[in-house]
Amino acid sequence: MEKQRIENSDFKVFIGKWKTEGRVFGNGENPEMEIKGTDTYESILDGFFILHKADVLIGKEKSQTFELMWLLNADDKVSLQHYNNTGASGLMSGLIKNHEWEIRGDELRFDGKFSENYDELSGNWQRLDNQKKWVNFIEIRLTRSSPI
Repeated sequence: MEKQRIENSDFKVFIGKWKTEGRVFGNGENPEMEIKGTDTYESILDGFFILHKADVLIGKEKSQTFELMWLLNADDKVSLQHYNNTGASGLMSGLIKNHEWEIRGDELRFDGKFSENYDELSGNWQRLDNQKKWVNFIEIRLTRSSPI
């Protein structure tokens, strides 16, 4: 079975440059912090992968992430391997269906929704706390600023 290219899948909606805004929720130990920056999604390696680059400020701290996305056997599912400037990395899976985008990892998950024309994506990240409960962590909104 031949691997499918991104441009022939629902994930082509990511390709482009996005303005990123949001906040990290505060808790008893840490204050709420604003998120501002850009995310870019680029089709690479003959269209079999997406390279996602996030370059944001979280409060006053610079946060950079590189992520590779590739299609699984189902047209609506991808694997996502990420690496960031703190040395962290991880593997998650994603599903896109009916304007909804969900990402699942062992300790992180995201639920978001695209606007009708796919020019905005908003949603929430949750993390698993010490009591093994999912808690809201980040609220984020990406607005397309240009195609690549």
